Amino acid sequence: MRYLFLAYSDKQWESLPAPEKEMFAEACRINIELLQESGYLLATMDLQSDTAVTIQIQHGTVLLNDGPPAAAEVPVRLFVIDARDLNEAIQLAARMPQTKRGPIAIWSSSA
Repeated sequence: MRYLFLAYSDKQWESLPAPEKEMFAEACRINIELLQESGYLLATMDLQSDTAVTIQIQHGTVLLNDGPPAAAEVPVRLFVIDARDLNEAIQLAARMPQTKRGPIAIWSSSA
């Protein structure tokens, strides 16, 4: 079954010291390689919050805002995972370094 993981990060990321960012990025890179090698990872991409646009329609009027919706955390990476079931998807997400910076939301696919 396919699952979409959406990893979020707290907004304090920008203020972290460079060595801490580099260590975290390396841990994430290694995790992605392991997911690819094991056959779980179908696709992944970084999300650039500074290029996000939020659209909403209220009472027939289109509201357009620069950036993602206001929140304590912002989405930073998307993963498409192939796992046996939700339990396996949760186990995979729990091992991801991204959970140290923010939550990972998991959606199951209907396809």
